[in-house]
Order: sequence, then structure tokens, then C-alpha cells
Amino acid sequence: MLAFYPDQEIVGTAIGGAQFRADVPLAAVLNPHLLSVAAAADKIYNEHTRFVDCGYYGASADLPFFPLWLIAQGSVPKSDGRSRPVQDASMPRDELFYINGEPVSLLTSPRAPDGASATPPSRPVPSTWRSRST
Repeated sequence: MLAFYPDQEIVGTAIGGAQFRADVPLAAVLNPHLLSVAAAADKIYNEHTRFVDCGYYGASADLPFFPLWLIAQGSVPKSDGRSRPVQDASMPRDELFYINGEPVSLLTSPRAPDGASATPPSRPVPSTWRSRST
């Protein structure tokens, strides 16, 4: 029945999961955690466990897929004394290379098949956003 559904991409996602389509090597990138993770490691672990128990996160003893990009973790203190986990997907900040010598680029900066940047052109930040950031 699903073979005739007009949107085969959504059928593929529903049956086989999301597909990582960025043109990156089949490798694992292990980014270092933020320094703030050290001060609250036990609190972050407890918060992570709570998120798993609530179904917000998943936990696995096996590597789920390749390519694998582990996002750096950190923490921000909350008013109730707990620490809120934060993720920094802007890594790597310093030059980083795969074992074959190829440079690692940001996941947010994939390359199009022709080698051109696939990043959309920048747009001006709405004035309402600017007023909230100061």
C-alpha cells in the first residue's frame, strides 16, 4: 500500500529512519566537551537520565549510525540549583582533520555536489531578534 503513496521520501523516513545526506566521509568526529561540563558533570548526568526516562532522549550501548558526529556538551546553571545541559554544534573551532588528512568542516556548512557551499545566503537579522539579544 505504501508503494503507491505520492511522497516516497516520507515513506522511506517512516520505514528506515532519517537519512543523512550531507557529503561527508564515513567517519566519527569526537568533539571535546565544553569546560562547563566538568563543574556539573553529576548534575548533567542526572538531568540526562531524567530526559531518557521522560522519553526526550534515547540511550544506547551501541553506536547508532555512521557517519557519527558527537556534539560537544556543556552546562548552564538553572535558578533551582540544577544544571541545564547545552550542546555546541558549532565545533570544531580549531582546525581538525580526519585520519586521511581531509579537513573536518562544520556540519552546518555542507558542500553541494558541485563543491559549492550549500549554505543558504545570509539574511538580515529581524529587528525584534536584535532587541532581545542585548
